[in-house]
Amino acid sequence: MKLPDAVLTFTPACDYLIYKEVLGSCDIAFLPLLENRFNRFKSDLKAVEAAGHGLAILASPTVYASSGLVDGHTATFFQTEEDLKQQLFAWAKDPDSVRAMGARARQWVRSERLLCYQVRHREDWYRDLWNRREQLTHALKRREPQLFNY
Repeated sequence: MKLPDAVLTFTPACDYLIYKEVLGSCDIAFLPLLENRFNRFKSDLKAVEAAGHGLAILASPTVYASSGLVDGHTATFFQTEEDLKQQLFAWAKDPDSVRAMGARARQWVRSERLLCYQVRHREDWYRDLWNRREQLTHALKRREPQLFNY
């Protein structure tokens, strides 16, 4: 099965201004992550940045499905190579749906993911860490004693 023709470019590691410029010139953010222990600890920041720029997000469910994005509304999740191909074909036939999904994703960032909505929760979390610092330090020392050999 041949994928639809598209303009694909690669930008190597770059500074943040170039990254934002490139991101702003895209229509789709492709965010594949294998399901494994390492990837489950990753942040959803790339999805938030892409959504903030109005990109349609095409992602694996690892990390992104639990971020608040809604499959088929603010993002599209794929499980298999076939799912991925089908979505790309559907978007190639209906580019307006790509723009609409990107607009909904941007609204999601605007209404739910701005830092101003997270300040109280983040402050509470930091205070909780501080209040449990001795307990957490002892647990870390038991788990990773080599960190305390100084």
